[in-house]
Amino acid sequence: MQGHAAAFTPVPGGQLVQATDEHVGVRGARLVLADGDGVAAAMTASWLRQIGWDEVFVLEEGLAGVICGHAPWRPPQAAPAPDADEIGVAELEALLAAEAVTVADLALSPAYRAGHVPGAWFVARWRLAQDLAALPGDRPVVLTSPDGTLARWAAAEAGRPVRVLAGGTAAWGASGRSLESGGSAYGSKPDDVYRRPYEGTDNSEAAMRGYIAWELGLVEQIRRDGTAAFRPI
Repeated sequence: MQGHAAAFTPVPGGQLVQATDEHVGVRGARLVLADGDGVAAAMTASWLRQIGWDEVFVLEEGLAGVICGHAPWRPPQAAPAPDADEIGVAELEALLAAEAVTVADLALSPAYRAGHVPGAWFVARWRLAQDLAALPGDRPVVLTSPDGTLARWAAAEAGRPVRVLAGGTAAWGASGRSLESGGSAYGSKPDDVYRRPYEGTDNSEAAMRGYIAWELGLVEQIRRDGTAAFRPI
């Protein structure tokens, strides 16, 4: 990136509209958009307003005069995660081999399917206590998430004593240990994200037809969702 305005996060406008939840942590948060000439920012703001984002603003005069050097952009510092009873990769591996622990993975379901600690259960963060209680057996539970941060935040709300994998699933993979792919154990229904029409198939024609069917069904999806909105301006 050649330069950036202080406190602004770089996001392609189309992705901000299509995958808002990946870039904005709070639904309905106030957004300020800016670009070099105001065209992309205005178009993106218009689409965001039409999908129900009420507080969207475009910075007057764009980025003229507010570019601050050429240092690489770095994300703002998040609040530090709370302390938790952590467990290391080697100790967890030994406990898994002895069948003495249950691992619950709090990643989004696509990330879980892409790679998780072997034998880990997918558990939705927002149904944590309920779905942990429904897991089979009574073994001690270890929580993990992509980098361990979400697991540390969630540990206090687990409804039972838990430990947290230090460094999360990334630490397990970085240690050279293999990750398991696919959906092998679901403690929660994997309804956390809309499944893209081309996911789960390597057949290009089936993917194409699935995408068309998905587009035709968008209006009904919005009606069923209850939280989504689309209102032309």
